[in-house]
Amino acid sequence: MLDDWLDAGAAAGVDQLRLSSFYGDVDCLFWPGSTTTPDFARPAPVTDPPYPVMVLNADTDPATPFVGARSVFRDLVPGAGPADAAIVQLYGPHVIYGRGDPCIDEPVDAFITTGQVPAQRVTICTW
Repeated sequence: MLDDWLDAGAAAGVDQLRLSSFYGDVDCLFWPGSTTTPDFARPAPVTDPPYPVMVLNADTDPATPFVGARSVFRDLVPGAGPADAAIVQLYGPHVIYGRGDPCIDEPVDAFITTGQVPAQRVTICTW
């Protein structure tokens, strides 16, 4: 399956652009339980992780429904773990980070480089 994906990237001329939107979904090829019958038992929701959490999603994501991201974020108890935040892009695509929108990219970059989440718990960005 991965070889087919990489061959398609080469045919499209984007095989050297590993961070392009074409490769943004490659990890989804290996997502557990992605068949009609899940191959794992669903774990209990994490409510108080020992690490900061940032949830990213678009409300119109065709691959990972917004209701799932909202459910994950809702299960996080404010103040139980370090810090958490959600960034939601209205009318956005499946991959929202790295597309040049400072509303999304700047707080995610800060989170990746410092571990700090934005001061406000939920950030809404427009497409």
